[in-house]
Amino acid sequence: MRILPYTAVMSDGRALTVEFPLHPQTASPDQVGALVTVLLDALSEFIEQQKGVGNGDVLQAIALVTAIRARMTDAPAAVLEDLLNELTESALIAAQRAQPVVSGRA
Repeated sequence: MRILPYTAVMSDGRALTVEFPLHPQTASPDQVGALVTVLLDALSEFIEQQKGVGNGDVLQAIALVTAIRARMTDAPAAVLEDLLNELTESALIAAQRAQPVVSGRA
């Protein structure tokens, strides 16, 4: 199984390096990593500019966007549900295993 190592630096300065298992049909791990960066950057920018955006709000918005993107594909609903459940569970497990570390710049 291919792995996408991804490091995110959180607003409190801690870094979280996650080794995400990639789905066997992943076409481009580099593009997946680039999309993750773009999405996280856009979320961070929006949250910094707004007041009162909670973590639950962010997670709900991500779920809604995921549902819309899934619906835009030609796959049957049952296939999409299984795939999204598999991808989400796999990513959550990988993220939970990662241990945040203090990050700094020299």
